Amino acid sequence: MLTQIHRIFHPSLPRLGPGDDDSTARALAMLPAAVRQADRHVLDLGCGNGAQTLCLARLLAGRITAVDNHRPFLDALTSRAIAAGVAGRIEPLCADMARSLPGRGHST
Repeated sequence: MLTQIHRIFHPSLPRLGPGDDDSTARALAMLPAAVRQADRHVLDLGCGNGAQTLCLARLLAGRITAVDNHRPFLDALTSRAIAAGVAGRIEPLCADMARSLPGRGHST
């Protein structure tokens, strides 16, 4: 199934799912202010090509680990992050969300 999804959703698409930057900003605004502090580390699971990741990087000062299991999506995110000037705060990680992340504990 994932192979079919990767064939349909090309990494060069502006966004791989529903929503837009305003939706991401509204969702972020619903979180308590303490969560939005500059020293927080955001984990973006299933980041795809990073449309929401880049929006979060513009809205937050902290670091973001962007996880997806499809390397071409992460490559597109990296290129976009460089162009946006936020690559230094985004760590792309190619991993399966259903499995344990390297160095970050065990799944149950």
